Amino acid sequence: MAQLTLRFYGRFVYAEPTFKGAPTGRLNVLAVNPQFNPDVCADSHRLMMTVRRTDVAIGSRRPDMRVFSAEDGSCAEYAAWDLCDHEIVLDRMTRFEWLDSNHELLKDIHTLGKSDFDPSHLYSRGTGCATAGLIRLGSGVGRPRQLESGTLTDFVYLREPDTNQPPLPNQTIADVVEVTLTTDEPLMFRLCRRGGGAGSTIVVTPEDGVVVSISNLCAAGHRRVDDEFAGYYELLKAPPAVLDRLVPRAQPTGGIRFDCYTGGYAAYETTV
Repeated sequence: MAQLTLRFYGRFVYAEPTFKGAPTGRLNVLAVNPQFNPDVCADSHRLMMTVRRTDVAIGSRRPDMRVFSAEDGSCAEYAAWDLCDHEIVLDRMTRFEWLDSNHELLKDIHTLGKSDFDPSHLYSRGTGCATAGLIRLGSGVGRPRQLESGTLTDFVYLREPDTNQPPLPNQTIADVVEVTLTTDEPLMFRLCRRGGGAGSTIVVTPEDGVVVSISNLCAAGHRRVDDEFAGYYELLKAPPAVLDRLVPRAQPTGGIRFDCYTGGYAAYETTV
């Protein structure tokens, strides 16, 4: 059995359905469109998937581009797909779970915004909505982690980004989420446009060490205050006013400044 990794970077909210308070073994990864609310000062983001070219098997969806990394060697060529406004389903349904049942490095937007997650965003269509795409997982073991372990972050209100008394100081938050999959069969991603149309597939070979990167990033530079995080609150039923939203602020002595890495978490009750 081979172990493969799905690696999520960027503007994602990890929405986990529960039934009577218990996880259902499914995870919906929503690619957030931070520009949906113009009061959130955000840059344009693109939902992309990249895989080493040698790890791509035959599928009906050809790569949108091929890029060559700065690394030397025969494995430096990558296939890339632009998946904006797509729904992607991983064609393996066993059970998803968090490693050690722990997702605490992902901040709960329900707790931060004092409002419930709105499941209607799971069925959004078109480009003019709060999400840019959706990945549905039904298997694997998820692990949020930091790029620089131990980095601390303060959460501040967007209206008071320079405050000396942050409401949530010294928080540890994830920069990336990795999902480990164990399989001896090719990994198939089924794709369809959220507005309808013919489906397609991307197939990845089942080899140890294969990494599928799924990102939702912009081209802007690093920043100390992650004001784009405010876009996550648009997925709540009653989001607070933009200036009253808590967002991460890097501590002056701590690690990297924010790019688009920080994700969010939300649980919601389902009837099935």
